[in-house]
Amino acid sequence: MGKSWIGALFCALALTGAQAGELEDILAKHYQALGGLEALAAVKSLEIEGTMTRNFRGGAMETPMKLRLKDRTKLRVDMVVRGATMTRVFDGEKGWWTNPRNGGALEAVGSDQLEALKAQADFLGELHQWREKGYALELLGKADVEGTETYAVKVSKPDGKTKTFYLDSEYYVVVKTSGVGGFRGRTAARDVYFSDYKRVGGVLMAHSMVVKAPEGGRGGGMEQRFEKITVNPEIADTAFAMPKKQ
Repeated sequence: MGKSWIGALFCALALTGAQAGELEDILAKHYQALGGLEALAAVKSLEIEGTMTRNFRGGAMETPMKLRLKDRTKLRVDMVVRGATMTRVFDGEKGWWTNPRNGGALEAVGSDQLEALKAQADFLGELHQWREKGYALELLGKADVEGTETYAVKVSKPDGKTKTFYLDSEYYVVVKTSGVGGFRGRTAARDVYFSDYKRVGGVLMAHSMVVKAPEGGRGGGMEQRFEKITVNPEIADTAFAMPKKQ
């Protein structure tokens, strides 16, 4: 029995080592597909112009949007909603937003939105420099995503939250993520689909993101389409500073 137990343990360790090697190989191909680690590291800021379309039971609403991201720690999103501009900002530490429903008044964002903005500000994503961030990665195996064969990679964060990335097994780009999102104190599972990859400034970037509730979930879908992405524009830190209340 002792030898069988040792043999089983050895096989388990060998399998874990093999899986780790396969995961490292998949990640290396993923980084290379995007343009390589050197090209990714050279991206210090982004300016993105596009539209966000929300789908409701009675139709859809299209909203112009502009995103400015800097140093993978700062984010500003400006959207025009029914003629009024709504702004959400993460300055690297704090978050604030203007509420058109309240006359454009400045408000601090809630803790759930703060985490979402912080994650969005890191525009290279959780798979990049994951060790430095203290994340744990697990290769779950292959999975079908709407007819595309993918590798499913689970990311576990120190706070206990997880997110699964689905990488196309041929092109090694992310085609889907699954996780939990929060807004105004409520959390819900959501899937995000990525497509229309184009190379900008030497880096391959998705130009379409579609957010869906998982099968059986509630809520309409949302799509973000990026018409223009500028790599390394000059963005002053004042763009992320909260205006003084009048």
